[in-house]
Amino acid sequence: MEYLFRHLRLEPDAALYIKDPQRSETGQALLRCGARLMAAGGIETFTLKKLSIEAGCTEATVYRYFGNKHQLLMYMMNLYWGWLLYHAKLETANLDNPRMKLQRIIRLLSGPLPSMPDEEFARDLFALVLSEGVKTHLNYATGSEWKQGLFEGYERFAAHVEACLREYAPDYAYPMAWSATFIDAAMQQQFFLRHLPHFTELAAGCSPLENFLMSLIPTQETKVHG
Repeated sequence: MEYLFRHLRLEPDAALYIKDPQRSETGQALLRCGARLMAAGGIETFTLKKLSIEAGCTEATVYRYFGNKHQLLMYMMNLYWGWLLYHAKLETANLDNPRMKLQRIIRLLSGPLPSMPDEEFARDLFALVLSEGVKTHLNYATGSEWKQGLFEGYERFAAHVEACLREYAPDYAYPMAWSATFIDAAMQQQFFLRHLPHFTELAAGCSPLENFLMSLIPTQETKVHG
């Protein structure tokens, strides 16, 4: 999607679409309008018919790209995690200090989606991930969807976080469990900050969240025995 991502092309798994939306102006419009509608009203009120009206095309056109709204939602999730992974690798590539690598990742998880040419799409995509992201892998269909590759973006980002933690605390016994919990905690706390402030002490702005997430990093000496 050259306009939204400029020279970087993110390619979610083919199971996430019928026709690749990044290869046409109509497909790109569906992504923009879909992100805006889902971020505003949630996946429950969103329909592909509403998307067709917002994008100025027929409902049949939408179905040429996506079989249902869940497929579109998962496509959006993979765009987000792919974009975040790209920046995480960019931010940590030339660092020798493993704790600083984790700090850079925390900064990415604490703020809005970084450096996307289409700022409106970036805001909508970020809001969508905060409201729907954790729910996508907390349902009964998750196991079969994972086998289809629908969680590839999230999995690859979690694996990168896990690798950075292993580098920092090689004796820690649960690096992947920590990575997944850590990522979801970052999303959850930002959602709480916006919608359920009673469940968080964090004030608006990324610095308090960064401090909280930094406090969750195991020490280098931590070693947990089963």
